[in-house]
Formats: sequence, C-alpha cells, structure tokens
Amino acid sequence: AFIMCVVCGFMLTLAAEGLKERKLLNIKVDKQKNILKALGLLEPNKKYSTTEVESIYDTSVVSKWVNTSGDFVSESDSGALPLYVYQENGNLKAYAVHYEAYGLWSWVKGYFSLKKDGSTVQGITVYSHQETPGLGGEVEKSWFQDQFKDKKIVNSVGDFVSIGVVKGKVKDWIS
Repeated sequence: AFIMCVVCGFMLTLAAEGLKERKLLNIKVDKQKNILKALGLLEPNKKYSTTEVESIYDTSVVSKWVNTSGDFVSESDSGALPLYVYQENGNLKAYAVHYEAYGLWSWVKGYFSLKKDGSTVQGITVYSHQETPGLGGEVEKSWFQDQFKDKKIVNSVGDFVSIGVVKGKVKDWIS
C-alpha cells in the first residue's frame, strides 16, 4: 500500500507539473474569451479555437490600468485596476471591466462592458458563481446576459442609476 501511494503520488505530481503550462494557457484564453464575449466580439453559439480567441483578442483589445481616480497608470501601481479597451482601426468602440457582485449564495464574477458613450451596456459575461443550479444558475445563460445589452446606466441628466436584477419582467426606467 505504501509503494502504491508513493507511485500514485509521483504520477500525480508529474502530471500536474507536465500540464502546468497548458493549464495556464487555458486560464488566459478563458479570460480573453469572456472579455471578448462581453465586448460582443464573439458569436454566442460558435466554437472558437485557442488560436482564434488569441488572434481576435490581440487585434481588438488593449489592456490598460487605471487608478481609483480614473487616471491611466502602470500595472504595478498600488490599487491599479484593469480596463480592457476595444478599438477598431484605432477608434474606441467599447471597454470592459471585471466585476464581482454578491448573488444570493455567493460571489458572481464576470466582465461588464460599456459602449464608447460610457452609459450604454455593451454586454456582460459570468465566468464563476456558486449559485443554486435552478434559479441562480441562470446567470450563465445567454438569455439572462442578453437582457442587459443596450440598457442605460445613467439617467437623462447624467446621474448614475445602475442596473439591478429583479424577479420577473420590468420596463426600462429613465428619469
């Protein structure tokens, strides 16, 4: 039994170390895919290869870092937050940020993007949550995420009004 445990432990360690680079690549590509989905650059039901995702990301998205005052800073600055800027032919189209919001049972994590006007939602994605499979698990579905597209996060006088999630259907509210 001791020899079996040592052999199995060695094999697991070898597999984990041997697949480490592939695991890190998969994490990077999954992050890029979620950012691209939030920005509306990937078709919802189409499968993309690792190379395709990396190519679309590299040609369309620029990673920048901002501080809490909204100034561009270097990644190493204390409190720097990532901002993913979608540009087409050098023109700003949209930008995405990472979010974490508390759901009913756990943290819901994803990416939230705004159109270049800074007040209209381009899209959202959810990549991690621990919500219940029934109701809470719906945050992963495209029907749930698509309902936020083109919603305004500011009212007619420019005040931030946010977007909320409620059970049932509601009308757009702009004051």
